[in-house]
Amino acid sequence: MKISVRRRKMYTETEEDAKNALQEARWVLERCLEAWSEMQDP
Repeated sequence: MKISVRRRKMYTETEEDAKNALQEARWVLERCLEAWSEMQDP
């Protein structure tokens, strides 16, 4: 826990959250595509 840089962190927090959300969304999308392609296979 870095409390000393909390005020500075406020600016970069949204950017980090956006990056994390993007990575998570991509991961979920890849899992969905894998499951979908498995379902398409006869």
